[in-house]
Amino acid sequence: MIAKVHHLLIIAFFAFSTSETQPELGRKNRVPWSSQHLHQVGDALLEKEEIVSSFLEGVELTASIPPGATTKSLYYLVGNDADFVITVSPCIGPLKGIHFHSIKTIRHRWGVSVSNNWIHRNKSSNDLLTAVRRHYLFHKPVELMSYEVEGDLRHQHRISTGPNWLKGSNSARVHLTLSVKSGDTLITTIYGNPGSTFKVRWTAKRNDLLYQSLQGYPVLPLSTHFDVCRKRYSGIDLLNIEWTRVPNEDSSIQYCVSINRERSLPHRCSLQHLEKNVTAAINAKLIHKCTRDNRLQLLLHSDLSDGQRQLFLSVYAINETSNVSSAYTPRVFSSIPLCGERPATEIIFALRPTTYFVHWSMDIIFNWPRNSKDIAMFLVPCRRSRNKEFLFNLRVFKQKTFEEHEQEVPIEVIRIRNAPILDLSPLSRIFDQIGGKIRLQLSPLMNGYEDLFIKGDKAARIFFLNRTERSPLPIRPRHSGETKLARSDRSIQEVDNDNYPVEFQPICQLHQIRMKMAVSPVPQVYRITTIPISAIKNIPYSEIEKCVNNCENSIDELKKLFGSQSKTDYQRIVGRWNSTTLEVQLPFSYRYDSPRHYFILVYASHVEDVTSAYKTLFFHRILDACHLIEGSCYSSGRCS
Repeated sequence: MIAKVHHLLIIAFFAFSTSETQPELGRKNRVPWSSQHLHQVGDALLEKEEIVSSFLEGVELTASIPPGATTKSLYYLVGNDADFVITVSPCIGPLKGIHFHSIKTIRHRWGVSVSNNWIHRNKSSNDLLTAVRRHYLFHKPVELMSYEVEGDLRHQHRISTGPNWLKGSNSARVHLTLSVKSGDTLITTIYGNPGSTFKVRWTAKRNDLLYQSLQGYPVLPLSTHFDVCRKRYSGIDLLNIEWTRVPNEDSSIQYCVSINRERSLPHRCSLQHLEKNVTAAINAKLIHKCTRDNRLQLLLHSDLSDGQRQLFLSVYAINETSNVSSAYTPRVFSSIPLCGERPATEIIFALRPTTYFVHWSMDIIFNWPRNSKDIAMFLVPCRRSRNKEFLFNLRVFKQKTFEEHEQEVPIEVIRIRNAPILDLSPLSRIFDQIGGKIRLQLSPLMNGYEDLFIKGDKAARIFFLNRTERSPLPIRPRHSGETKLARSDRSIQEVDNDNYPVEFQPICQLHQIRMKMAVSPVPQVYRITTIPISAIKNIPYSEIEKCVNNCENSIDELKKLFGSQSKTDYQRIVGRWNSTTLEVQLPFSYRYDSPRHYFILVYASHVEDVTSAYKTLFFHRILDACHLIEGSCYSSGRCS
């Protein structure tokens, strides 16, 4: 091992340093290395299984499993930073597993890291060589604190982990948070197929408050789906591709699209690998184009539009500043639909307790019964936005045939307000006038791109009730004056859609929190969900808001956003007659090592709604447990 280190360092100094007889060149070498030089040196270190130090932190390096082998070992000198994240992106071949252990790299009186010696080096290499002469002793395994696997949440079920290993991520990118003893050398062993290639990035954790382990990687929207359709002009096929922008987009974000007929390219490095092999790229009919917009039109080569082979499409968001990227979910097409075709689903009209979901860009068709003046239609918007008065349009058509997609001018257009539930009973008269089959369509408020939904999203839920029957809908408190709850403007948890009256009180002796909310005097069933927010996630509030679903439980999407390992707690409480407040002790205790923030959702249903068919979201909050406990129970009021 010592021979390996000395050999590499001698190479590095012959390549990048200077002798004492060339002072001018020596002064130039003190200039910080360019990104290209850092990648070259780092890739060479990993290839020869030499030690990588902290001067390559944050640089995405390339590691390949040699032909005939199934593992690759990577060495990283931890230095003084004991906690950090390793990000591994499979470029070619699956990541079958990853294992960690560490060895001691401390020598008597050696307290300077390799990177510090390199930064403060002089004309001689003696200082650097002295710093890396050390003894190697086996050490206890490192601890895998947490992990995040990008991609479909269903993939999480295939993941298995141990104290210092993980397997089952396959082609998905994985972020692993590790705890290693300061001064050790971390040895990471990657398992895969011979010739597999990976991108590896180390990021040290130095400050709990400022640390963002995934910093640099574009944060993808909640839905990483993108839309594709085909237009044909004079025998020429044009492909229209459209995606949702990343929520933290700035001038450094660029989007690139790749199309080929040979293989899926799940990450940008997969595309780069194929581009380097010119012959393979030509055989795959590779098309690669970039833009700063969120849509792109591509001319399809005849070999790609003949319909005889599958097409593999990928979209990448690239942060040009840090030179790292994130990939939208790849898509595979046997045939690409024509642009303008609007699918529809025919439903069977039914009353209580049946409800129907309306998907964005997908209409619904139903037969309206004759003489139904006592039947009212209700609509629940699935996603709402704090800064919108209206969400979308509801357009009503007379459906001539089920197969007909092109419709005439709508008979009625209603702007859907930003409200929990909307009573659309005035439509009953219009439905009676139309008679027969009716087609309902959701559309943006203005012609153009609507960022609240993407194609296929559950945009609304509709149902029909007989107004002569007792309403099974949940009842909200009429106004905040119904209860004497004190409002506080100093807490982050007060941000919500509709200012639902609720407050949070600390229980100092137990380090717990009590939630006190206004309720209707009519008994209802309240379902309270509490999800901790991972400290390593840098999540804009706009993305959390998009993830909250007013129509049904948002748990799966929220767990994907906050971290798949987040422990979710559920509470079910039935309100009492004539009670206008409900007090609930939240199911967690705040400690020094607990998550700081929690996300609270409260759904409610009427006690007579035995199937919870009309359950709706009353409110959601981001709760800063540290601020509430430390600020109220201790004089220091500090949050670690």
